[in-house]
Amino acid sequence: AYLGIAVPGFPNFFMLYGPNTNLGHNSIIFMLEAQIEHILRCYDKMTSLGATSVEVSEVSHAVNDRLTQKRLARTVWAGCRSWYTDASGRNTTNWPGFTLSYRRRARHAALSAYRFSKRDPKGHASVYPTPGVKERVNSSLLRWQLRGTFRLFAGPPAGVRVQRTLAGLLSAMMPAERGVARRRVTLGSMSVDVLGADCPGTAAILYLHGGAYCLGDAHSHRALTSRLATAARLPVWVPEYRLAPEHPYPAALDDALSCWKAMREQGLSAAQIVVAGDSAGGGLALSLAQRLQDDGEDSPAGLALLSPFIDTTLSGDTMMTKAGTDPMIRRSWLAQALRWYAGPTGSGLDRSLTGLPPMFVQVGEDEALLSDSLRLAEHARRDNVDCTLQVHRERWHVFQLQGGYLKSSRDALHEVARFARLRTTEHARALGTRSGSACAAASIQPNDEWRPK
Repeated sequence: AYLGIAVPGFPNFFMLYGPNTNLGHNSIIFMLEAQIEHILRCYDKMTSLGATSVEVSEVSHAVNDRLTQKRLARTVWAGCRSWYTDASGRNTTNWPGFTLSYRRRARHAALSAYRFSKRDPKGHASVYPTPGVKERVNSSLLRWQLRGTFRLFAGPPAGVRVQRTLAGLLSAMMPAERGVARRRVTLGSMSVDVLGADCPGTAAILYLHGGAYCLGDAHSHRALTSRLATAARLPVWVPEYRLAPEHPYPAALDDALSCWKAMREQGLSAAQIVVAGDSAGGGLALSLAQRLQDDGEDSPAGLALLSPFIDTTLSGDTMMTKAGTDPMIRRSWLAQALRWYAGPTGSGLDRSLTGLPPMFVQVGEDEALLSDSLRLAEHARRDNVDCTLQVHRERWHVFQLQGGYLKSSRDALHEVARFARLRTTEHARALGTRSGSACAAASIQPNDEWRPK
């Protein structure tokens, strides 16, 4: 547990030390005082924000656990037979140092390890920015950078070549996760990047990149997809679908369908694939699920949509109300891209969503496309489709791309990864593959049993 008191997946839950647990030496009273002081810091922060929930992030928990286990390997508790070691040999003592160092860390550790949120009466979560000076500074710098580059040049009067060059330069400034395996697959004339550990026959994510149907490729979104592959412990397929204006509608949807079929031919069932996407890729993911439904095909395990662009009429009220706060998106750019794409006029909300798989939607509070996500979640609720919506405060369009700079971006991707694991491991458990495949076992963790409601 993080500092011995908090575990991901259990919001508003802290546990205190008891006799003969988690320490092994010195005064338990002293440790309890440090823990209580730390918990009160979290509580005070939560109430000052107006949040109703506090939960340690998976990222912070994993880093804390890795460092703790490394230090414990050098202590007298390593390899011994006692209540400090569980049946699998894992050392459950959580503090290998002195009590004074624990108290110092509990008192001064940044609260950036925690996620603060609040749910509205409809069950939608409003997620507050990660606390800390570094997060605030990086957020401000990124916001001004996007406003002075992407927002300024993405859209008229610039043509598609200028916009693609700009998108390529900006993507080069967004570092990908290091050490993530990548292989290139060719499907006819389309190239597909497969990121992460390739575990044939277990589960995978089909990720459709954004760019208003006219920008982007597998490389431009690697900062996001590489972190998603690592966090989900699943391979992520990223097709480089054809772009407008050279290839208008339905080229992108046809290519997404081709990639889906290729994944099925690799031995994956529909219930082993989560379809994800950002911006136009999120709209494309929804369209793919509806296309499969129309064709009588099995639905994917779930849909993970990041700032989805689904209303091609551009009629959402936040297109106007957020026009001044969105550091990325101009309405004129979306209108230009839709002319190039030449798709059907309408909205993904014009038809029933009944029968679609569970959805997980993330969107920034400050983006012009906020109303697309809000209306989608409401529409899903009316059609009895399970939909979890997270609105991230003070964040912009597809902020998950900035994972190299913002902890809030990394934490958001871990939430997407958790959704993907939960949806696909339900199928794995049904087939009894937990012990039958090393890859399947690697993607199933004890903490994945819990699912937020």
